[in-house]
Amino acid sequence: MAKGEAQKHAACVHDCRPQEDVWRFLADPSNLPRWDKSVAEVEVNETTPPGVGFAFTTVGYPGSGPDRGRMTYRVTQADLEARDCRAELISRTGNARFMAPLSGASEWKIGRKEHE
Repeated sequence: MAKGEAQKHAACVHDCRPQEDVWRFLADPSNLPRWDKSVAEVEVNETTPPGVGFAFTTVGYPGSGPDRGRMTYRVTQADLEARDCRAELISRTGNARFMAPLSGASEWKIGRKEHE
């Protein structure tokens, strides 16, 4: 991979639970520490309502880097009926400093993947 080239990380999880339950769990940022082992806690910006514009910060464990690896995200797309949500990394400190040169490459997508 060339310097400055975006990396893409993806995961596919198969679960027997109802899709609505899985979507509700993954779409709630407070659950991040339960499925992302690098996140110790989540700070929610209480001034932004859920949906597009909603902001939250992930915080790593002590010793996980400057400012405990804090990374702040903002929801850029939310389609609850289609179960599709995207959040963009908006901070440039903490562990986000590693992603800062990759403008536009730091995005989360939570959604359904149709079987091929």
